[in-house]
Order: sequence, then C-alpha cells, then structure tokens
Amino acid sequence: MPARSTIRTLSGVLAAATLVAAVQPGGASAAGGGQKTKKADLSVTALSGVPTTVSRTAPLPLTATVRNRGKVKAKKGTVSFWWSADTRAGGDTLLARVGAPGLGPGRTAEVKAVATVPASVSGGGHVLACSTSAKDASSRNDCKASTPTTVPAVVTTPPTTPPTQPPVQQAPGSTFSGELRGDLHFVDAGSETRDADVWRFTADVSIGATVSGTTVQPTSAVVASTTSSYVLAGRSLTRTSSAPCPGSWEQVSQGSGRFPWTGDPYEDGLRTGIAKTDMSELSMVIEMPFTHTETWSSCDGSQSRTLPARHIIVLEFEQVARTARSVRYAVSDYHDVDSTTSEFETLTGQLELSLD
Repeated sequence: MPARSTIRTLSGVLAAATLVAAVQPGGASAAGGGQKTKKADLSVTALSGVPTTVSRTAPLPLTATVRNRGKVKAKKGTVSFWWSADTRAGGDTLLARVGAPGLGPGRTAEVKAVATVPASVSGGGHVLACSTSAKDASSRNDCKASTPTTVPAVVTTPPTTPPTQPPVQQAPGSTFSGELRGDLHFVDAGSETRDADVWRFTADVSIGATVSGTTVQPTSAVVASTTSSYVLAGRSLTRTSSAPCPGSWEQVSQGSGRFPWTGDPYEDGLRTGIAKTDMSELSMVIEMPFTHTETWSSCDGSQSRTLPARHIIVLEFEQVARTARSVRYAVSDYHDVDSTTSEFETLTGQLELSLD
C-alpha cells in the first residue's frame, strides 16, 4: 500500500509541473527555456502628392511617410511607388523607387520621389507606396494606397497629308553697299655697271569704286570703278662702248587714263572682287595701256619705233584692320598675268572698304 500511494502522489506532481510549464509567458517551456525574437516593422503610414487626374507629360512629385512599428531598429530599405488598378499590391506598374533610411523603434521619416507615368497606363486606379526592409516583422502594413485618381487615355490623331504648296522663295538677305578707295605705288629702278644700264619705271594707281552686294553671298558683290585712274612712266638707257662705234639704246614708256567700268571682264581695265565671305580678302587685276618707244643710236645714226603695250598685274589683298563699318587691306601678293614675277620690284599702299 505505501508503495502505490507514493506512485500516485509523484504522478500528480509531474502533471502539475507540466501544466505550469505550458502556460508560462512567452510560449517557452520550462524545459526548453527559449525566448520570442524581436523584429523591426517598417511600414508606410501616409502618401501625398497624388492629384485626382495624373498627366503623362508632367512630373509627379510624391511623398511617403514611413514608420518603424517594430521593437528594434529597422535597417535601410526602399520605398517603391506603383500604379495599381486597385488598392492591393501585386501585378502593378512601377513608377519610381527610392531609398528609405534606417529608423529606430517608433521613428518616422518622409521619403520623396518624382515619378513618371508610362504610356501604357490609362484609366482609373491608385498610386501605391510600399516599403521593404531586411528582417521586417510583417508585410501586411507595408503599402499605402492613394485616393482614386485617373490617367486620361492617349488620343491619337491619324496624320494628314498637307496640301501641296508652291516652293517658298528664300529672301536674298540684307544688302550692303560702300566704297573702296586707296592708292598703290609701283616702282622698278636700278642700274648695272656693265654697259652702263640705268632704269626707272613707276606706276601710280588711284582706286575709287562703289561696292554693292548681299550678306548671303558677299563674294558676288559688284565692285564698279568710278574714279579709278593710273599714271605709268619710265625710262631705261643702255650705253655701249664697243669700238669702233659706241652707241645707246633708250626705252621710254608712258601711259595714263581712267578705268571706266562696263561690267565686261574682257573690257574693264580694273577688275576687283571680294575673295572671302567675311570680306577679309580681295583680289584685283589692273590692266594699264601705255606706249613703248625704243630708240637706237650709233655712229651710223639713230632710229626709233613706238609700239602699243599693256602692263597687267594680278594682286591679292588681305585684311590688316577692321571696324564695325570698314576694312583696311594691304597687298599680300602680286605678279604678272602669266604668274611670273612682276617687273615692279616694290609695291606700297593700302585700300579701305567703307560700308554705308
């Protein structure tokens, strides 16, 4: 008997201990001794910036308020903004995604984004703001839906073929006019001991011309001589002392006149053009008619002849100074018409283009 009573009493004590362990706080048994793990709970508590009608062409500024409802600090996460046909997450169109800061328990923060509504979205729906964070305790309160809004459907108009129009006449551009003036002085002079040669030839050219053209194509401007003129003069003498009859050979050149303008390059003695569209260079051809008289003298007598002649010089000018209404030029190169070196050794003078 004592043995049975002892067994019943021990069984009752074990049953009571088991019952106490089953109802201990935290759901842990006395034998196991485990504790429930605490977690963060990052959720969106508010969403603003969603109008009743959303435009595709305008940016959509959005603001979501996130809060950590958990008992421990939430790590950094993200907030995603979606277009949804309803207020539930899933199968939606992403509008924007931005980072969310880490938050301590009970802390809140505002997260801002500028969304763009894609062309595939139209009709009525909602904007959802959903948060995500590592080790989040619950996903039931992670999203917040906006009030109902609408994205108008895109209305496409079929293209129409415009009626055929006559070609538009392009305006020629503004015109300009002015005057080109200046003086050029050519010299060829020298002497040689052999045969006692001595010579000096000069040409003085005065340029006076009007200039007119368009700013669209200034290289086609008309440069018409009005008061241009020239004077050419020279003499050379060669003496020989050959026995038994010394002699001499004299050449005299002389010519002058004006350069009338006809517009015919085969007739005009002065032909000038603007060589660059910025008017920084000019080209010019000067053709000067003159008479050339040769006289031979010796112990047997003398004889002479006079012949017509022309001296043609090709010149290139480049800009050396400029103002708002004028350009000054100096000679950069000159040569005879056949591209050989000019008989004139020196050339001085400048030209100036003055615009009206």
